[in-house]
Amino acid sequence: MNQQAAQATAAGLQSEYRTERVASQTAAASNNPDSLMHIDTVCAVVGLKRTSIYDRMRDTVRPFPQPVRLSTRCSRWRSGDVTEWLRAQHAAFSK
Repeated sequence: MNQQAAQATAAGLQSEYRTERVASQTAAASNNPDSLMHIDTVCAVVGLKRTSIYDRMRDTVRPFPQPVRLSTRCSRWRSGDVTEWLRAQHAAFSK
C-alpha cells in the first residue's frame, strides 16, 4: 500500500470513529443535562461549524455557552447549557 492509500485509510477510520462518538455522545447528552459534549458533538447538535461556535462565544447579545476547561487542551460543553442556548435562539427567531 502506498503512502496516499494509507493516509486515506487512516482518515476514513478517523472519520468513522468521530461519527460513532458523536452519535453516542448525542444520545447520552439528551438524557443528562450535566453531560459533557465534545466540540464535534456540539457541532452536530447545533448545526454549526466549529469556527461559528467560537465566533458566537464572543457575541455580546446572545453568546454561545462557554466550555468547561478540563485541561489546557481539553474543553467540553454542558449539554444543558447548549440546549438552553438552542431554546433561546428558537424563541428569539420565532417572534
